[in-house]
Amino acid sequence: MLAQNADKIRFALQTILRNPHRRLVTEERWVRLDEVSGVETDTVLMILQHPEHLHRYQGGTLVTLVRRLKGKVPAKVFERHITETLDTPENRFVKRFMDIVLFWCDELERQGYWQKAANHASQLNDLRNFVRFVRADPLFTDVGEMEIFPASSQVLLKRDGYRECLQIYRLLHIAHSPIFDRIQDAIDNRRIDQLYEFWCFFKLAEELAKGKEFTFKPTLQPSAEGLEWGLEAHLLDNYRLIYNNQFGHGKGSYSVPLRPDFSLFCGNGLCTVFDAKFRFDKVDVDQLDKEIVEQAMEEASQRGDIERLAKHADICKMHAYRDALRCRASVVLYPGTQSKFFCTYGKCLNDVTVAQVAFENLQGVGAIPLMPG
Repeated sequence: MLAQNADKIRFALQTILRNPHRRLVTEERWVRLDEVSGVETDTVLMILQHPEHLHRYQGGTLVTLVRRLKGKVPAKVFERHITETLDTPENRFVKRFMDIVLFWCDELERQGYWQKAANHASQLNDLRNFVRFVRADPLFTDVGEMEIFPASSQVLLKRDGYRECLQIYRLLHIAHSPIFDRIQDAIDNRRIDQLYEFWCFFKLAEELAKGKEFTFKPTLQPSAEGLEWGLEAHLLDNYRLIYNNQFGHGKGSYSVPLRPDFSLFCGNGLCTVFDAKFRFDKVDVDQLDKEIVEQAMEEASQRGDIERLAKHADICKMHAYRDALRCRASVVLYPGTQSKFFCTYGKCLNDVTVAQVAFENLQGVGAIPLMPG
């Protein structure tokens, strides 16, 4: 992982060196009278509250001040000084990040992995030398040690250089199991639609398992994608729930390539597909009938109602999935309260559960609520 991201780490650190994050801080200090750069209310109050700094005036031009202070002037004056500092939580994080990279480069060499992966040895050595060079830069001389991880910092999440360091930092900590990396990214960037999709995968597996044991078979390649295509939940009775399974032309789909959010297999046969839609409502559930959907899409198109058009298109996609993939059922999962399933023989079923669709041989399309609690 370090070798694959060596160039990215170098680029990120170079970007930070060119434009490091700074913040304004206020320093409170006592300075000589001739060093005062400004006077405010607290300056006068502190003169009166600390008479130990007042001394007998020996002559000069401070006539008004001397008269007010009965012949004395302050030797030191309280002042608030605003200055820029590089000692920010974000720079402390970068400093810690570089120490972690150096630690792992040294540890991999000590453990003999450089000899086992000779093609990566030169990359790791160059990376280590570059990080040492940046770590010794005067920029980090006054930067303290990271005590609290700045998880909510918008600088880390969005600023060039810092953003890449954060991504690689997380990969270093979860390189053995990157399943939750995309979930963390969705949380940081408040991608509620993605969070709902991820949550639906685990909730759907739990519902289908009906309280019995089920196991996950995650893809363990350390990649920035994290919750990857092909992640499996192994359920009871030889059922498998697969996340973002790809159905190519002639390889599951008889027409265009398709990739539904969740595909339920029994053995090697596809049973049902599910698609998570965060923005979905009761009106869309009521309009699952194909002719009504097509009419509503035409009306939405004429009005320019893009949101409604997109929702109707999602419903039509359920028909497309079922047709192209030749599965028994295709279902929308949405955060609502009402379920509706249209059987191919014309009957409409209400209050249908995902377990019934999956295991009771129902054929058709529908929408089932999965509401986070």
